[in-house]
Amino acid sequence: MHRGDGGNRVEVAYEWRGSSRSGDGGGNRVEAAREPAAVHPRDSTAPQGHLTVVPDAWAAFLGAR
Repeated sequence: MHRGDGGNRVEVAYEWRGSSRSGDGGGNRVEAAREPAAVHPRDSTAPQGHLTVVPDAWAAFLGAR
């Protein structure tokens, strides 16, 4: 992912973690990367794209079972 405005870009490498409910069989799974002000969930079958949400919203999503 790139951050910055205009020509001032910084490459950011996320540490992706897989969902514990996805199992170890590979295939379709949800992964998420955290940083202090955001959580980035993505579909492992489409790793080039991801969402960005605030941590409180992610926690509320996880708690809504």
